[in-house]
Amino acid sequence: YSPIDQGALAAAGSPLAAFATRLGCTTAQLALAALLAEPLALPIPKAVRPAHLQENWDAQRIVLSPDDRAAIDRACPPPTGK
Repeated sequence: YSPIDQGALAAAGSPLAAFATRLGCTTAQLALAALLAEPLALPIPKAVRPAHLQENWDAQRIVLSPDDRAAIDRACPPPTGK
């Protein structure tokens, strides 16, 4: 499952865009931060360029409140099937 790779979640005007703007990060960083906050998730983000690797690394510094996480889950629910 690769929500970022689907494009719609990271596009301008996406449900994550407003959250990302408020937190001062990219939509990709926000999505990665949300996955990192899940206790049983082990995201493995792709990075080809050094700048993208740094962007992924910086996502660990994003602090999401329980309210933020709940709002993200409502806006972008996880898939229900395989």
